[in-house]
Amino acid sequence: MPGHRRCRRRGPTEELLCAAAGREPQSRSAPPGRARTVGVVLWVLVGLACMGSAVPLDVDLSLHTLLSLPMVLQGPAVWFTAAGLRERMPRLAAVGRVIAVVAVVASLTMLAVSVSGWFIGLWQRLSVWPGYLWLGAAGWALFTVRSST
Repeated sequence: MPGHRRCRRRGPTEELLCAAAGREPQSRSAPPGRARTVGVVLWVLVGLACMGSAVPLDVDLSLHTLLSLPMVLQGPAVWFTAAGLRERMPRLAAVGRVIAVVAVVASLTMLAVSVSGWFIGLWQRLSVWPGYLWLGAAGWALFTVRSST
Protein backbone atom coordinates (compact mmCIF):
# COMPACT_ATOMS: atom_id res chain seq x y z
CA MET A 1 0.00 0.00 0.00
CA PRO A 2 1.34 3.44 -0.81
CA GLY A 3 2.14 5.52 2.22
CA HIS A 4 2.21 2.53 4.57
CA ARG A 5 5.37 1.21 6.13
CA ARG A 6 5.91 -2.51 6.16
CA CYS A 7 7.17 -4.47 9.12
CA ARG A 8 10.35 -6.42 8.68
CA ARG A 9 9.92 -10.18 8.46
CA ARG A 10 9.05 -11.25 12.00
CA GLY A 11 7.00 -13.79 13.89
CA PRO A 12 3.21 -13.62 14.31
CA THR A 13 3.39 -11.82 17.66
CA GLU A 14 5.54 -9.02 16.30
CA GLU A 15 3.38 -8.76 13.18
CA LEU A 16 0.22 -8.36 15.25
CA LEU A 17 1.93 -5.64 17.27
CA CYS A 18 2.96 -3.95 14.03
CA ALA A 19 -0.62 -4.14 12.78
CA ALA A 20 -1.84 -2.58 16.03
CA ALA A 21 0.69 0.21 15.50
CA GLY A 22 -0.72 0.86 12.02
CA ARG A 23 2.00 -0.84 10.00
CA GLU A 24 1.23 -3.43 7.38
CA PRO A 25 2.45 -6.93 8.28
CA GLN A 26 4.64 -8.88 5.87
CA SER A 27 2.72 -12.14 6.02
CA ARG A 28 -0.97 -12.91 6.18
CA SER A 29 -1.07 -13.69 9.90
CA ALA A 30 -3.24 -10.65 10.57
CA PRO A 31 -6.42 -9.94 8.60
CA PRO A 32 -5.71 -7.62 5.66
CA GLY A 33 -7.18 -4.24 4.83
CA ARG A 34 -10.64 -3.16 5.74
CA ALA A 35 -11.66 -6.43 7.37
CA ARG A 36 -8.82 -6.03 9.86
CA THR A 37 -9.69 -2.40 10.56
CA VAL A 38 -13.42 -3.02 10.97
CA GLY A 39 -12.81 -6.12 13.08
CA VAL A 40 -10.42 -4.30 15.43
CA VAL A 41 -12.76 -1.32 15.84
CA LEU A 42 -15.71 -3.61 16.60
CA TRP A 43 -13.68 -5.67 19.09
CA VAL A 44 -12.65 -2.44 20.86
CA LEU A 45 -16.31 -1.40 21.11
CA VAL A 46 -17.22 -4.85 22.42
CA GLY A 47 -14.42 -4.57 24.97
CA LEU A 48 -15.68 -1.17 26.10
CA ALA A 49 -19.14 -2.68 26.48
CA CYS A 50 -17.73 -4.90 29.21
CA MET A 51 -18.07 -1.82 31.42
CA GLY A 52 -21.75 -2.70 31.61
CA SER A 53 -20.89 -5.54 33.95
CA ALA A 54 -19.45 -2.97 36.37
CA VAL A 55 -23.03 -1.83 36.99
CA PRO A 56 -25.03 -4.83 38.20
CA LEU A 57 -28.57 -5.40 36.94
CA ASP A 58 -30.07 -5.10 40.41
CA VAL A 59 -28.41 -1.72 40.99
CA ASP A 60 -29.39 0.09 37.78
CA LEU A 61 -30.95 -1.90 34.96
CA SER A 62 -31.08 1.06 32.55
CA LEU A 63 -27.41 2.00 32.99
CA HIS A 64 -26.32 -1.64 32.78
CA THR A 65 -28.28 -2.05 29.54
CA LEU A 66 -26.95 1.18 28.04
CA LEU A 67 -23.32 0.35 28.81
CA SER A 68 -23.69 -3.25 27.62
CA LEU A 69 -25.51 -2.49 24.37
CA PRO A 70 -22.37 -2.49 22.17
CA MET A 71 -21.98 -6.20 23.01
CA VAL A 72 -24.40 -6.90 20.16
CA LEU A 73 -21.54 -5.91 17.84
CA GLN A 74 -19.64 -9.07 18.70
CA GLY A 75 -21.23 -11.07 15.88
CA PRO A 76 -20.09 -8.57 13.25
CA ALA A 77 -16.66 -8.36 14.95
CA VAL A 78 -16.25 -12.13 14.56
CA TRP A 79 -17.53 -11.95 10.98
CA PHE A 80 -15.01 -9.31 9.88
CA THR A 81 -12.15 -10.96 11.73
CA ALA A 82 -13.03 -14.29 10.10
CA ALA A 83 -13.20 -12.58 6.69
CA GLY A 84 -9.63 -11.43 7.16
CA LEU A 85 -8.49 -14.96 8.04
CA ARG A 86 -10.30 -16.64 5.15
CA GLU A 87 -7.27 -17.18 2.93
CA ARG A 88 -4.78 -18.17 5.60
CA MET A 89 -7.02 -20.30 7.85
CA PRO A 90 -10.16 -21.26 5.91
CA ARG A 91 -11.54 -23.72 8.47
CA LEU A 92 -11.11 -21.30 11.36
CA ALA A 93 -12.73 -18.58 9.23
CA ALA A 94 -15.67 -20.87 8.39
CA VAL A 95 -16.23 -21.66 12.07
CA GLY A 96 -16.00 -17.93 12.77
CA ARG A 97 -18.70 -17.16 10.22
CA VAL A 98 -21.02 -19.74 11.80
CA ILE A 99 -20.35 -18.30 15.26
CA ALA A 100 -20.96 -14.80 13.92
CA VAL A 101 -24.37 -15.82 12.58
CA VAL A 102 -25.25 -17.50 15.90
CA ALA A 103 -24.14 -14.37 17.78
CA VAL A 104 -26.19 -12.03 15.57
CA VAL A 105 -29.31 -14.21 15.83
CA ALA A 106 -28.87 -14.50 19.61
CA SER A 107 -28.30 -10.73 19.93
CA LEU A 108 -31.41 -9.90 17.91
CA THR A 109 -33.44 -12.42 19.90
CA MET A 110 -32.11 -10.97 23.15
CA LEU A 111 -33.13 -7.47 22.08
CA ALA A 112 -36.55 -8.71 20.94
CA VAL A 113 -37.34 -10.50 24.20
CA SER A 114 -35.76 -7.92 26.52
CA VAL A 115 -39.16 -6.63 27.59
CA SER A 116 -40.52 -10.05 28.52
CA GLY A 117 -37.23 -11.40 29.86
CA TRP A 118 -37.85 -14.78 28.14
CA PHE A 119 -34.56 -16.65 28.63
CA ILE A 120 -32.68 -13.36 28.21
CA GLY A 121 -29.63 -14.72 30.05
CA LEU A 122 -29.39 -17.62 27.62
CA TRP A 123 -29.58 -15.32 24.58
CA GLN A 124 -27.03 -12.97 26.10
CA ARG A 125 -24.56 -15.79 26.70
CA LEU A 126 -25.11 -17.23 23.21
CA SER A 127 -24.44 -13.80 21.71
CA VAL A 128 -21.19 -13.31 23.65
CA TRP A 129 -19.33 -16.44 24.75
CA PRO A 130 -18.93 -18.35 21.47
CA GLY A 131 -17.27 -15.27 19.97
CA TYR A 132 -14.87 -14.92 22.90
CA LEU A 133 -13.92 -18.59 22.62
CA TRP A 134 -13.43 -18.26 18.86
CA LEU A 135 -11.30 -15.14 19.31
CA GLY A 136 -9.11 -17.04 21.76
CA ALA A 137 -8.78 -19.91 19.29
CA ALA A 138 -7.96 -17.49 16.47
CA GLY A 139 -5.32 -15.79 18.61
CA TRP A 140 -3.82 -19.13 19.57
CA ALA A 141 -3.75 -20.24 15.94
CA LEU A 142 -2.09 -17.00 14.82
CA PHE A 143 0.61 -17.37 17.47
CA THR A 144 1.29 -21.07 16.90
CA VAL A 145 0.73 -21.75 13.19
CA ARG A 146 3.70 -20.81 11.03
CA SER A 147 3.18 -19.16 7.69
CA SER A 148 4.13 -21.23 4.64
CA THR A 149 5.44 -18.11 2.88
